[in-house]
Amino acid sequence: MHKDTDAERDIAVLLASGLHNKQVAYMTSKAENTVKVYRARVMQKMGVTTLVELARQLQRIGIEERSIPDCQLRGLASEHACIVS
Repeated sequence: MHKDTDAERDIAVLLASGLHNKQVAYMTSKAENTVKVYRARVMQKMGVTTLVELARQLQRIGIEERSIPDCQLRGLASEHACIVS
């Protein structure tokens, strides 16, 4: 994944963690369509067609899924609303 941008890599990891496009868009402050475009680019570059394959490829090359706090999944993430220790 060395040719992917940081944003593409971040989005790929979040999607591989099981989040939906809308959740990733919210968490990254990007439009949902942007998330879809980034997902498609990364999947094409990695030669995969499903998110399961993407997750496996990321694990294979040493990029782990993120643990997402519940408050972020519910869309409550803000500077003070979601404290992660």
